[in-house]
Amino acid sequence: MKTRIPLTIMVLIIVLSATPFLSPSRALGTEPKEIPNAQILIDACWELSRKDRESGVTGRMRNGAADTVVCLEDIVLDQVDALFPDGKYLSRQKAREYLDMIEIGVQKLYWSIYNQHAGCVPLCGTIYHVMHLPPNARILEDMIRALIRQRQEYGL
Repeated sequence: MKTRIPLTIMVLIIVLSATPFLSPSRALGTEPKEIPNAQILIDACWELSRKDRESGVTGRMRNGAADTVVCLEDIVLDQVDALFPDGKYLSRQKAREYLDMIEIGVQKLYWSIYNQHAGCVPLCGTIYHVMHLPPNARILEDMIRALIRQRQEYGL
């Protein structure tokens, strides 16, 4: 007695066995490129400012956190260049403009939340002068992860 394999199972077997040959990078006719590890890049940006952020001096802490935000933005822009090499849909300059808009919106809102509410009379303390930067950094970290995931998926 012959066992019949259901059609859906056969299609699934064919698709799964062909998957290595149907990768986006092969479809584009490119070889996968060396793609960085998102977390290593992110950690490096935080490490470069660690001493300042841990100094206990608000000005140094703020400058350190700002340095990390700038570092993360640079990584985003580098990954935009890799994901959009021709700049047709997204150029480095346009991405920079978008990052500036995010920075202004996020940082100004968080600055107000921590430093300009009705309870800050006359002020809430300088420690809160650092609090607007980490939310911006978290957004950038998420972008870096998304950009690198897309690069990995498409071998760019």
